[in-house]
Amino acid sequence: MSRSAWNRAVSLAIAALVVAAAAPAQETTTVIVVRHAEKVSEERDAVLSEAGWKRAAELQRITEQAGVKALFASQFARAQLTLQPISENLGLEIQVHDAEDSRGLARRILADHAGQVVIVSGHSNTVPEIVAALGAPEPTAIEDWDYDDLFVVTVGADGNASALHLSYTEHTFQPEPSGLPQL
Repeated sequence: MSRSAWNRAVSLAIAALVVAAAAPAQETTTVIVVRHAEKVSEERDAVLSEAGWKRAAELQRITEQAGVKALFASQFARAQLTLQPISENLGLEIQVHDAEDSRGLARRILADHAGQVVIVSGHSNTVPEIVAALGAPEPTAIEDWDYDDLFVVTVGADGNASALHLSYTEHTFQPEPSGLPQL
């Protein structure tokens, strides 16, 4: 499948999930959880690399029809910059949360944004925690080199949650089997 066909399929899957989630109950909350895009270095508060900006633009493109009402990112620049194209396109403020409080973030989303579509930009170690805190099964760990995971978590008014795991762009780097270099 070509890259453009794959991206269209992901976009359609997200749109279908949002529509399906909204149809049965107005209180179904849809949370799109992604890891921040590629960063320029291993500095604690590194910004996005050129590849990261491209990925952020692609995230904006595939979610522009999803009816997003809120954006959340951790206190780190790379997480916020990943959502910047969406923020600018939709005129939404990026709400900052503490990267170490996934449960608090989930409670805040479910209390303040019930029935809405929300996007969260997290980190390799927090994305699985956020998905689980929303009530869906915790996904496997995200590798340091992996930036293309996208989880669509739907939480019904009854609190039942499920998650769909997608990839929204191609990997920009595949590590050698002998080891994982740090990006």
